[in-house]
Amino acid sequence: MLERASKATPTRFHHFLDKLAQSGRLHRHYTQNIDCLESKLPWLSHKTLQLHGRLDTLVCQKRSTHSVQITPEDFEQRVISQCLECVEADKARVEKGKRSHGVGVLLPKVLLYGAVPDESVIGDMAEGDLLQMVDAVIIAGTRLQIRPVKCLAEELCRAVKRAEGGGLSVWVNKEGPKLGPKLDSLLDYKFLGDCDEFASLVSA
Repeated sequence: MLERASKATPTRFHHFLDKLAQSGRLHRHYTQNIDCLESKLPWLSHKTLQLHGRLDTLVCQKRSTHSVQITPEDFEQRVISQCLECVEADKARVEKGKRSHGVGVLLPKVLLYGAVPDESVIGDMAEGDLLQMVDAVIIAGTRLQIRPVKCLAEELCRAVKRAEGGGLSVWVNKEGPKLGPKLDSLLDYKFLGDCDEFASLVSA
């Protein structure tokens, strides 16, 4: 999967967001994708927060602060291998006569299917963003079925309504929103179609 993602190219919608970021009009890009395509675009990559993790990063299952970026060629060798940071830290402890804390193994830093993102992490991200003036939100390519992400979208859309002079919330998906009356009522426009098609239309 990592090898396929490394060979993939950013979509028209990605390039649309990259141009917004370059012009200073994109404050934040939240994504549930783990393919890291945003990393291939210089401006968008700095504005992206990946809610479900990223394929190109392994994280220690014992100490989440230990992580390492990998290439497709490294994957087979590094995944489920010992965390080298743990090895060094544990070695230093033992040499000082302290008890071993054990060594973790490296696993892909991705949210498994059916798992829920850490709400506190999403909350911390959103808290800072909501302090900024939010005058537009685009919800694209998702049905918002994961509760913390849906709550984040709702908070951002509410912030748009509070924007001075009014703001804009747009839904972009091949399917119409089925989010319940509370969030549906916050959406100003609904584009039922492909994200790339939307990018072409608004960029024309």
